[in-house]
Amino acid sequence: MSPPPTASTAKHHVTASNRINSQTSCHRLQPYQQPNIMSPPPNVSTAKHHVTASKLINSHTSCHRLQPHQQPNIMSPPPTASTARHHVTASNRINSQTSCHLLQTHQRPNIMSPPPNISTAKHHVTASKRINSHTSCHRLQTHQQPDIMSPPPTASTAKDHVTASNRINSQTSCHRLQPHQQPDIMSPPPTASTAKHHVTTSNRINSQTSCHRLQPHQQPNIMSPPPTTSTAKHHVTASNRINSQTSCHRLQTYQQPNIMSPPPNSSTAKHHVTASKLINSQTSCHRLQTHQQPHIMSPPPTASTARHHVTASKRINSQTSCHRLQTYQQPNIMSPPPNVSTATHHVTASKRINSQTSCHHLQTYQQPDIMSPPPWLISTFKYKRITVVSTAEELVRGIRFW
Repeated sequence: MSPPPTASTAKHHVTASNRINSQTSCHRLQPYQQPNIMSPPPNVSTAKHHVTASKLINSHTSCHRLQPHQQPNIMSPPPTASTARHHVTASNRINSQTSCHLLQTHQRPNIMSPPPNISTAKHHVTASKRINSHTSCHRLQTHQQPDIMSPPPTASTAKDHVTASNRINSQTSCHRLQPHQQPDIMSPPPTASTAKHHVTTSNRINSQTSCHRLQPHQQPNIMSPPPTTSTAKHHVTASNRINSQTSCHRLQTYQQPNIMSPPPNSSTAKHHVTASKLINSQTSCHRLQTHQQPHIMSPPPTASTARHHVTASKRINSQTSCHRLQTYQQPNIMSPPPNVSTATHHVTASKRINSQTSCHHLQTYQQPDIMSPPPWLISTFKYKRITVVSTAEELVRGIRFW
């Protein structure tokens, strides 16, 4: 239901909830170098849009793949419309029992798209009940086709609130999103300089040998503000990040900036981020490779006056699980950016637990440790390097410092 790629005054509201991959399913997001599902356009200046996508379901070893831009998606308006307004409805898109529904939209405009050169067209369309069941295949190749509900790519000052509900892949299903050369799921446009956004991702679950991997930037990550925003303010919350039963949750953040990281060149950005319930249980593996990819909730690497308060709670790996953090030449989980000169930060990490022959390894420096300030701030911040010993008996005695 994307507005035309050149529309400058579009308004949109989108929400993404209930991202679930269960039973050996695979949910992978490669956000940038393809703009993602509901991402605003990369250079939209004043566009505002309100879009909702509900009930995107792939069940029973089905495969739902969206490649948004380099063809605009299913119900995209024409690429040359400048002032078009549209609300589109497509109902009962169903592929069941090993069926295959493929849409290659633009360089063919899609199903209910207005003509490619209409400038003032108005249309109303809604897409509901996107279902692929019983080993069906629903694929969308959007941009070099822009994605499903993306605003036009030239808007620069867009404001967006995005919600995507009921993204479910169950029973060895595969939900993959290659956003930008498609930017990721709810990311604001990469060139917006004054955009403000509030985004919430809930219920990110991968259970029973599932695999949830995020490779954000050369693809910026899931809820990252645009990489060139200088004054943006954002508040982001990611809850219920769960990988259970030999699942694998891996985050490769920057040269891909991480999940909730502000843009890499913001100088005055202020952000407050909370990540709760990062759990890997039953021989699961949670690995974070942060910087030459800055880590999960790290402020932008070039911000000089940024202040941030970050809390990570309930980091648990139980039952022969392995939680490893390779921090710097990747700075670690909640580390401030590596070249911040005046940054002030308060970080709390609670409940870091590895039980039952689990393995919690921290490779600190040439990776600074978990909550260490950047190496440029050694004169300002004094910190201790920590090595977690390998045996439970030594853990009871305490942690060795040097």
